[in-house]
Amino acid sequence: MEITYDVVIAKAPEGFSAYVPDLDGCTGHGDTESEALASIRTSIELYLEVLRENGEEVPQPTRHAFERVTVAA
Repeated sequence: MEITYDVVIAKAPEGFSAYVPDLDGCTGHGDTESEALASIRTSIELYLEVLRENGEEVPQPTRHAFERVTVAA
């Protein structure tokens, strides 16, 4: 079985950070976007493993929309 979650990757002061809006506290990081993506993939797998071990339900993904908003600076 496979499940697909939206992941947000952002430039951080040191490298890149990633998080999953549907999985509270599930984060990853890396020096590059690719490393951050690999890190968050591992974090998701571990997060879901812990949920299953504890008999908790795996959250179903929610589709998120990300928009850019321009304001005066």
